[in-house]
Amino acid sequence: MAFEGACAQVEKQCYTKKEFADIEIELYEKTINRGFMFGYLPFPSVMFCGALAEKSITIDPSGDVHKCWNFIGDHNNRVGELMNHGIQFNHTYARWKEYDPYTNSTCKECDIFPLCTGGCPYNILVLGQAPQNNCIPWKWNLDRVVNLAYESGGDMPSSEHHQDHKLS
Repeated sequence: MAFEGACAQVEKQCYTKKEFADIEIELYEKTINRGFMFGYLPFPSVMFCGALAEKSITIDPSGDVHKCWNFIGDHNNRVGELMNHGIQFNHTYARWKEYDPYTNSTCKECDIFPLCTGGCPYNILVLGQAPQNNCIPWKWNLDRVVNLAYESGGDMPSSEHHQDHKLS
């Protein structure tokens, strides 16, 4: 991942996504060892991010409308404007609306695609990151996350928390 601007100074200090996935497991283990319950399990999702939901928007204090909260306060990247009669969307809105992670063959062939659905759309649409570089830690640590949840007695799919989501 190439960093630009002010972040370029810290690029060598950042972890790769795979390195972070390993460290994430270490952090989960430390929390379990300190008595915290590990109740986090990934679940299949229709979309990774609310920014892709048709009716999901964020409105900043100046009335600018954004699809992604990374843009709050960034007038140049708004997708519309709150007006007296409603929201007036601009051309940028179409880019978010037309984004479809299901068209990427690399992602669709990945085992964890049902969990991440292509990852963060901001990274692809705005930063220009290639979809195969937009992977989330589960790509490298999913088996360990599930094992930790099981071993710690955490929130497993058959628990009460997930009862409402079962099909009849």
